[in-house]
Amino acid sequence: MKEFQFKLIHRIVVTKKELHRCGIKADDEYLYCGKKDSIEEKLFGIISGPYEKEILKKFNYTILFMKYFIYTSKMENQAIYLSVFVNKVLFKYRIENFSH
Repeated sequence: MKEFQFKLIHRIVVTKKELHRCGIKADDEYLYCGKKDSIEEKLFGIISGPYEKEILKKFNYTILFMKYFIYTSKMENQAIYLSVFVNKVLFKYRIENFSH
């Protein structure tokens, strides 16, 4: 988690955009929708439609909740399990009226 957070903060998370720039991938399009793949667009709020705005909102909420979950788990000396986190964040989505 610390490594991912470091990479995220320093903008060195590898996406297809970076792999394409280095000549490892033939294109830089996202696998599922065919749009250009770049984590920077999502992180810094560069959005082009209401669907992407909702995704960005969920992403930011999830990151904040993940930090809170890790902090409270450590304060209570509890082990951190991905399945517990996923269940709690889905519950929070329902409470906050996010669709999932």
